Amino acid sequence: MKNILIYIIFLIFSFNVFALDVNKTIKSTVENNIKVKIALEKINEAKELISSSYGGYRPDISIKLIEEKSSTETTTASTTTTTDKLSDSVSLKITQNLYNGNRTSLDLEKSKILFNKEVENFYLTLNDLTLKAIEGYLTVQMYEKSLTVTEKNYEILKKIYEDTLNKKNLGVSTLSDLKYAESSYLVARSNLLISQGDLNIGKKTFKQIVGLEPINLETVVNINKDINFNNILKNALKFNHELNILNFDYEVLLIDLQIQKNIKLPSLDLTGDVSYKDDVAAKGTESTSGSISATLSIPIYQKGIENSDIRKYQSKLLQSEYIINDKKESLELDTSILINNYKIYQSQLESSLVQIEANKILLDVLTKEYESGIKTFTDLIDQEEQLLEAYLYNFSKNKDLLITYFQILAIEGKLVEVFKDYLPKL
Repeated sequence: MKNILIYIIFLIFSFNVFALDVNKTIKSTVENNIKVKIALEKINEAKELISSSYGGYRPDISIKLIEEKSSTETTTASTTTTTDKLSDSVSLKITQNLYNGNRTSLDLEKSKILFNKEVENFYLTLNDLTLKAIEGYLTVQMYEKSLTVTEKNYEILKKIYEDTLNKKNLGVSTLSDLKYAESSYLVARSNLLISQGDLNIGKKTFKQIVGLEPINLETVVNINKDINFNNILKNALKFNHELNILNFDYEVLLIDLQIQKNIKLPSLDLTGDVSYKDDVAAKGTESTSGSISATLSIPIYQKGIENSDIRKYQSKLLQSEYIINDKKESLELDTSILINNYKIYQSQLESSLVQIEANKILLDVLTKEYESGIKTFTDLIDQEEQLLEAYLYNFSKNKDLLITYFQILAIEGKLVEVFKDYLPKL
């Protein structure tokens, strides 16, 4: 169903235009959460891995500076002579790998995949925090609405009890009538205390998650969504963050396996060496030399360790395939459950609106009949309680429907996209 406008609260009251909406709730949650900061730092760490991998294409360059000083003492029958020698030497060495079994490019490819994996981990963290923030947001709203109708119910039953007490003193009502009214009043008072406690706890939980006081929450959430199993499952198999992470793990294992196989391949390094030496104490003693060499290393036998590592990564690859397939099956099942729940909650929400309207009409009729003496106050109390239950049921199902909607977005990998304007930039 497209362009469904679901009112989280209705027929009670409206808030001002400066209210805290879902977007602001998500933004504040992300900005104040330490898990997000940790995830961002892991992304920065992954970026450094890419930079480090590019270094494998660059040469190793070293320069060596040596200063030597020596003294030679010559003794004859008549004299002793000391000769001091001072020499400086400078050497520059450059080594460039020309071939290493493609391991450098494989390391670079692996580092890029690990970076993408950390991005998916970051989105997964945001998914979890976003769902918690939304649930906290909707829970506080439900408690606020519940408290409003519970207070109204309490005031009505309190008045009925006080009226019955006065009638009992006048001898109009029986003791049984008074006890029934008193019982209903005490239940309403207990419900009020429970509702007040739930709201206080909900507000504290909301502040702990979001970092803001839940004051003047917005009351309308716009849903523009086609709830279609095939479309949702297709998106989930393509964009689900948990599945993408598993796919990246598989790709990394493929590269690790190839690296292990390439260890058996030869490597070729080219080395250039230039040196200069000068005997400072004597003129014309400077010397310059240079050399260039190629080193070919061919692995012949590595104690069988390389073959064992290859078999180990082949086993890990097979395990990874099993895990991915299992995750796909779980996504299909979870998608079915979420869609089924969504449709159930949608139907229950629609029926609850009819129930509320019907109970309100019946309550108005019973109130008039009670005032005219046709109906007893017990009929009025029963109907008031039914209206309260209808309201509370509606609030609960409305919350369930919206949470399920956002859970569907999460399993599709689309939840982050909805709130992208309020999330940190990578």
